[in-house]
Amino acid sequence: MNAIIPMIYGLGYTVGPLGMGQILRFVGINSAWKLAGIISIVASCFMFMLEFYNRDKKHKAVAEAEKMLIEQH
Repeated sequence: MNAIIPMIYGLGYTVGPLGMGQILRFVGINSAWKLAGIISIVASCFMFMLEFYNRDKKHKAVAEAEKMLIEQH
């Protein structure tokens, strides 16, 4: 697992400039920056929603475990 994560990061550093170069062939630099900003905002929103999902799931698991402990006594 420790070897896979750096490969994923390295792939991003390799594919990112190539992909943006291809995009810049068809759109201007201003549009490309707007596209990068929109993608970043959308990704941030998804990460924020994932945090709330995980937090809610954790609270439900803790509440259920507490309920089971109370029932045992």
